[in-house]
Amino acid sequence: MLILYSKKLGLQLGYPIMMDNQKAIDGCIKSIVDFCEGNGCFGRYRDKVQNYEWPKKGKSIDELLEEYNSSNGAKLSVDGKTNYEKNVALKKLISKKLEQEDLNIRAVSKWIIQKWGGITRLSKNIEAYIDCAKEKKYLDTLDGVASYSKLFAMFHYKEFAIYDARVAVSLNIVQLLSAEKNALFFPFLPGRNKITGHDPKDGRGFSRLNEFSKTQIVNTSLQEWYTTSPRAEVYRVYNDILKRVSKRIDWPLHDIEMHLFSKAEDLVHQIRGDQRFKGVDWQSVSL
Repeated sequence: MLILYSKKLGLQLGYPIMMDNQKAIDGCIKSIVDFCEGNGCFGRYRDKVQNYEWPKKGKSIDELLEEYNSSNGAKLSVDGKTNYEKNVALKKLISKKLEQEDLNIRAVSKWIIQKWGGITRLSKNIEAYIDCAKEKKYLDTLDGVASYSKLFAMFHYKEFAIYDARVAVSLNIVQLLSAEKNALFFPFLPGRNKITGHDPKDGRGFSRLNEFSKTQIVNTSLQEWYTTSPRAEVYRVYNDILKRVSKRIDWPLHDIEMHLFSKAEDLVHQIRGDQRFKGVDWQSVSL
């Protein structure tokens, strides 16, 4: 049972996760659909998912795969003219190799998180991450989601998407800019970007602004904001929402996630220039 909690109303509403009349989830879905299709204030983002770039800096996908192959005696390679095409091909390749049981799953998992994903510190829970991702079993915690969601999305790209710091920022800003009256708050995660949100100790970036925290966002906007409880359900709800968006606009799941990821900085700049949020102290957000 998913509990949606409204700070403004001070009450709890218990619904099955995908109940059709769940206003917050429906509002969230509509906002993401408008963002992906370039409707309303999101016109600048229409048909731009192919601009996705990852890794943002450092070695290319081809170079990272070459390193992996040389260390593990593997022969993994991807085709594609653009970075976007190569990333999609990588997810399809790893998913297929896993299905064929032609994969050193522990080695590739470490490579996905640390080398491709850029998360240098490997969690002590890595074995649980691997087992749960392989078996499509959600973990009972949101902690570590930026790592373990990468495994879910690589192993089963048609069913799961990555949830990280940039995606969380985009999800909340898309809803803030949307005309929808009901919204679902997504927990922010520590990141390395000084525009979207840096480490909590640094205090820089959108996700570190007090006005957009879980406790203050109801006062910043005129929308009715809900939160997911228990917190461990967030990743499940996120995937369910993206699946419904995927069906509605006929986009692959990975395209929606990649679009949210790649436009995070642009969305921060857009909301910063929106008249509705001129009263926010934006000094901690880098230009």
